[in-house]
Amino acid sequence: MSNLDICFPEKDEKWKKDIIRNSYISLCLTLFEFFCLPKINERNISKYASHCGFLSNEEITDNSNSRFFLSAHFSNWEFLAYLFPLIFGSTLNIIVKTQSNIILDKKINEFREATGNKIIPMEVSLREVYKKISSNEIICFLIDQAAHSEYSVYTGFFGKNVATFSGPAKLALKYRPKLVFSYAVRGEKFKLNFYTEKIKYDDIQGLNDNNIIKLTQRIQDKLEEIVRKYPEHWLWFHKRFKYVKN
Repeated sequence: MSNLDICFPEKDEKWKKDIIRNSYISLCLTLFEFFCLPKINERNISKYASHCGFLSNEEITDNSNSRFFLSAHFSNWEFLAYLFPLIFGSTLNIIVKTQSNIILDKKINEFREATGNKIIPMEVSLREVYKKISSNEIICFLIDQAAHSEYSVYTGFFGKNVATFSGPAKLALKYRPKLVFSYAVRGEKFKLNFYTEKIKYDDIQGLNDNNIIKLTQRIQDKLEEIVRKYPEHWLWFHKRFKYVKN
């Protein structure tokens, strides 16, 4: 409720409670769907998910350059990664935070890698990311969580100046990959409609502090746009506004 008060001060309490309720429903669906992922394959994937644009399949699978796929804890983000190789025939390298429970962490990653994707633990991500970039592979980042106040940049998000991870922007400005924002929206009968949108940054040249902030802001602007459009799909339970500057 605190997050919704910050992001949608113009909305009444009933609207916010409806969003919270639907956000809980979305999270529960995500949990149940996660454990059903092994039952989904190339033969039946069309029953559960489909790519609805805006990039063509050819643009997504073009490996003449590396590609950064940027997403968020939005709708079923785990399903989004799982279905990617089934739809496009290309695998993802997904940067994840290691869970404190080793057994749980291993089991979750087994599900994540079942369709060919590779997991890169956040603790050792940088060296592996360099290798994947040099091979023109796809690397995935979740860009909606609060960053540590001392290891981040501050960007605008729903009217607040918040600590934000700058890693994707730094790497993008140095290596010039294609930036793609991807997200899924639940449609009829809970089918996931998968969208991909290119984030253009040809106008931002050079790796420096100002450009890092500028590109990070552009990425956050796209996230805010999607959250505003489909607020019930976002994970409102995270303390996104933990570090705020006036």
